[in-house]
Amino acid sequence: MAAYIVAGVKSIADQAKFEEYRAHVGATMAPYGGKYLAAAPIDNKEGNWPAMVTAIIEFPSMDAINQWYDSEGYRELKQLRQRSANLDMVFVEGF
Repeated sequence: MAAYIVAGVKSIADQAKFEEYRAHVGATMAPYGGKYLAAAPIDNKEGNWPAMVTAIIEFPSMDAINQWYDSEGYRELKQLRQRSANLDMVFVEGF
């Protein structure tokens, strides 16, 4: 069953480092079947969604997301992202 990451970037502290993250993260997801479905500024219609940019990323399963998230290949990039941007991230299974 497909699973998704929904991530909302609330602020970016270091644009150059965040751009470095963005340039390399896709390559770390590919071996686990991850692919971006959307990544753009939002058009907030209801409620208070604090993100300036939201990304939706599809993986083949929740297990694949967790394998990628905990992988050696993503470890350094994850730390780079955590130092350069403030965001919320959730994992959710599809139907």
